[in-house]
Amino acid sequence: MLHKRLPALVLSIVLFLSMAPSVKAWDMAASGEYTIVSMGGALTAAIKADDTLWTWGNNKYGGLGDGTTTNRNTPVKVLDHVVSVSAGGGSTSAIKEDGTLWTWGRNDWGQLEDGTTTNRNIPIKVMDNVAIVSAGEFCTFVIRTDGTLWKWGSIGGSSSARKIMDNAVAVSAGKQGAGAAIKEDGTLWTWGFNEYGAVGNDTTTDSLFPVRVLNDVVAAGAGNNCTIAAKSDGTLWVWGTNEGGILGNGGRSNSEHYFKNQSYPIQTIPYQLTDFQTAITTDTTKSTGLTVSIDGKNVKFSDDSAV
Repeated sequence: MLHKRLPALVLSIVLFLSMAPSVKAWDMAASGEYTIVSMGGALTAAIKADDTLWTWGNNKYGGLGDGTTTNRNTPVKVLDHVVSVSAGGGSTSAIKEDGTLWTWGRNDWGQLEDGTTTNRNIPIKVMDNVAIVSAGEFCTFVIRTDGTLWKWGSIGGSSSARKIMDNAVAVSAGKQGAGAAIKEDGTLWTWGFNEYGAVGNDTTTDSLFPVRVLNDVVAAGAGNNCTIAAKSDGTLWVWGTNEGGILGNGGRSNSEHYFKNQSYPIQTIPYQLTDFQTAITTDTTKSTGLTVSIDGKNVKFSDDSAV
């Protein structure tokens, strides 16, 4: 999610395309009491208009941050002065007004960046000067106020933060350490688990380092083995697994780059959806976002989370 002090031209990353636990957040601006909501790992985190953070749902790993592992079917207050939140696969991350990052919950792959693999049921401060956070299934990505992108956790990863990129303005965490980031120049970079083509570099080989896949990108999301991006001209591009028709391309594709993997097809390079154009807008609330206009209905997505 975007820190509210970042310029409004910076777009938050997100498009929620799957209900799988690894796809953690559909963070949308809400009218009324709650202004920011993030869902993931069967738990929900929400920020009220007074900047208090509330959580509810599954608490197996302590992801609610209330000091217990008891499931809650009503909201419980966790933190004050919160401007951004991202719920992952059992872990939760939040940014406070002072730019400090707080994490809690599942930590078996080092998702919390506390130097351990011990689950935490209360928020712990782990980093200063954080502008954007995206919590994934096994990993967490943050963009600091200087534009550097950092990651920790994931299979084969580290519980300590590692810098992976400069000049980043948006990031989205997907499944098994996969990610997508937009740089200041509008280039989209992807990396991580790639068995289903989610990196978009026309291979199914995992990528340990970011790969440049598109130009002129204003919003993107990494999800459950698939990726989506909106370009500045309003076009929408998808790639990765098409299990259950998740790519929304109606079976159309460049057949050279669209093939069977196990029981369903995958798209290994970005494919343009041609049935509609996206309407890109920004706002001046706590997070800016992407508005997609489909059949005349505007649906606003934003977050740090995922597809």
